[in-house]
Amino acid sequence: MIKASELKKGFVIAIDSQQLIVKDIQIKSPTSRGSNTLYKVTYRNLASKLKVEKTYKGEDSLQEIEFIRRTVQLSFRETDSCTFMDTEDYNQ
Repeated sequence: MIKASELKKGFVIAIDSQQLIVKDIQIKSPTSRGSNTLYKVTYRNLASKLKVEKTYKGEDSLQEIEFIRRTVQLSFRETDSCTFMDTEDYNQ
């Protein structure tokens, strides 16, 4: 679990069984004493590419997902699918 105050661009978060990547964070400081700092986070859904916006307090907990980025190369394309090769270990 990660707190909203620790979020950074590029983190991948699970919300309602959706995998979302953090695209932008806006921090809104309180104008009065005793108020909480708000974090307005803009996400991009990894599956559907839709934009999602949520607002959190600094102590709100979120579930971070381990997400590995790897360089791949297009091996071949069929009519309805593509096959990629991992450039590190040459697996398809």
